[in-house]
Amino acid sequence: MEILNPPPAAGDYAGFCAMITGYRQLAVVMAAVDCGIIDALTDSPCTLEALLEITGMKAREGERFVRQLAGSGLIEERDGVLRLSPFAATYLSRESELCQRGVLAFERQLQRRWETLGDQLTAGQGSVVEEHPPEVYRERLGLFHRAMHEAAAVRSRELWDALGTVSPTGFVIDAGAGDGTYLKSFLGRYPGWRALACDLGDVLTVVTGPGEDDAVTLCPCNLLDPAERREVAGRYRGTADLLLLSNFIHCYDRYEVVAMLADLGELVARDGRVVIHDFFTDGNPFGALYDLHMLVNTYNGRTYTLAETAGMLSGAGFGVCRSLALPSLSHALVACRA
Repeated sequence: MEILNPPPAAGDYAGFCAMITGYRQLAVVMAAVDCGIIDALTDSPCTLEALLEITGMKAREGERFVRQLAGSGLIEERDGVLRLSPFAATYLSRESELCQRGVLAFERQLQRRWETLGDQLTAGQGSVVEEHPPEVYRERLGLFHRAMHEAAAVRSRELWDALGTVSPTGFVIDAGAGDGTYLKSFLGRYPGWRALACDLGDVLTVVTGPGEDDAVTLCPCNLLDPAERREVAGRYRGTADLLLLSNFIHCYDRYEVVAMLADLGELVARDGRVVIHDFFTDGNPFGALYDLHMLVNTYNGRTYTLAETAGMLSGAGFGVCRSLALPSLSHALVACRA
């Protein structure tokens, strides 16, 4: 087993402490939202006394908490007035277009699942099954969709920035389009393109923006089902100038990915490109940790190494021509026909 990320030094006790106490910082961010501090300072900067009155925090405890928020860079104090830092205003303010509070809410759901990691290591992935009443399932699904949309709002910008300029017209197919955030971001830059959004029917029903535009065709299908997948491949064979699989392959086992790439590759035009955007086990420590996230939360999902993914693309007739490391720790492999 090859580990490409350098291990921590033997005497790095500060690194050890940071590793085992990460949950504390998450608790701080959650409390800042739950107590109303973020909303209060979004509405208007104010003094500590005013903030205590607005939020109902106790004076001594609230002052200690605000001091920590300032130390962690979530708020700033100037001339006795508190305000959100640019960082918090970007990701925690409900008024920001990049607000990630849905991601934060979804993490609450995931925390308890991580406590089952040890059980799944001994009993096997997918062994810890939870059954939820329909109303609970719908609530959790809504949290998931919101979190995925908010994360995609950030990551789609990074992806298209890194990919660089494309031709003014073309046809893009998004396999596993979700709510269409990646397509919306792409078409906002390249309005001359047309798009096809492929995903499960109950997922595509929440497509916003591009799904309401004539430039986008919705294609409800289960890409894991060979018959449905081949029907889509036959209908749109050779039409895609760009085929996107974003946060897609990590949902499936290797044999499933290989089979899907073999069929989906038929969608790509002769001079077209495939973009696999995902987290990779050897990309950085976050990618390796994401692999365990899939172990804990899915039946057979996992992340792959960059070389494994290149190998699966090669089996489908494509060669990787570019590897792009993106700011928020994901990567994109750009492949052309071999």
